[in-house]
Amino acid sequence: MLSVSTVSEPSATDAVNGGSERISVFDLCTEYIDDLMIRKKVGSANTVRTEIKNHLKPAALASYKACEVTTHDAVNYLRALGKKCSPDKVNRLRSILLASYNLALETATSTEVRVDLGRYGIKSNPISPVQKIRGTSNVRNRALSQQELGHFWLELTTDDEAGKLKIRAIRIALLLGGQRCKQVLRAAAHNVNLGDKTILLFDPKGKRPSPRPHILPLCPMAYAEIEPLVKTCRAEGRDLIFPARRRSTPLAEGPVSAAVSKISQRLVANGYFETKFQYADIRQTCETRMSDHDIAISKDIRAQIQSHDLGGIQMTAYNRNTFLDEKWPALRRWEDYLMRCVDKAKTMRAQSAP
Repeated sequence: MLSVSTVSEPSATDAVNGGSERISVFDLCTEYIDDLMIRKKVGSANTVRTEIKNHLKPAALASYKACEVTTHDAVNYLRALGKKCSPDKVNRLRSILLASYNLALETATSTEVRVDLGRYGIKSNPISPVQKIRGTSNVRNRALSQQELGHFWLELTTDDEAGKLKIRAIRIALLLGGQRCKQVLRAAAHNVNLGDKTILLFDPKGKRPSPRPHILPLCPMAYAEIEPLVKTCRAEGRDLIFPARRRSTPLAEGPVSAAVSKISQRLVANGYFETKFQYADIRQTCETRMSDHDIAISKDIRAQIQSHDLGGIQMTAYNRNTFLDEKWPALRRWEDYLMRCVDKAKTMRAQSAP
């Protein structure tokens, strides 16, 4: 069992003298959080902050001198963590430590310094040789069928909680072609143009210095969902469309994921689904169903709608096209398709009614 250790903060004298004797692993991870904040990856920063507070700070490794940690130290810590946490959690902490040490090495030699970690005296990354636990975070292979998609939408619109923000966020993510939960929940009223009927999201996914702007059209159903929320924001003098109880922070992903799981359980219990699904399956469902022959949205436009990793020098460096003209008809067809799926689900329910 790992011992609980109090992590000391480095003094101003330590920083001036470049003394790394009191600069701990916990301090290093904290500066990694600062770097995430500078890069405007607030959600990731908050997640890392919670993880190291709950799973690193109580451990002896947290107070080790960062530049003296060995691979053996890291392995011992992660093995002990694995006795009380899931493999995914262990891999997540490994990734945080790996990224923190990589940041220290990067900033020690970079002329473009966001946070200066040269004073840590770190010469190598002791986490690099540590292997991930295999068989975790597997890519899911669950896409709803046309009829299942229809049943899902019926639940989203007839549920007792249909008017709550968490359910509205699910509907909007679905209508916009399967957007990532975190991006939808961070949506701001000032990035919605009700006149042009567009919404601007920001995709922080991947290694980019700032989130990628991701503009989408608001077709009739999506517009009907967004418009009252934006007007409420303006009336209340706030910007977040999906605020948490503290109006300055967005709604967390947890309640949204839990709502999808609850609907999933109900649909399985009622015999409409054979297997459960979760929020992550919405994105894959949209990608799969948008390729169906009776809607046939091209692979390139699906990628633009879902803001996939659009690699290649041409796309990343030169192409500034938002593809908005192509997204409009595609998402209109998607809304029509969704309603056809709903009609199929209604027919099934009517036929199975006593």
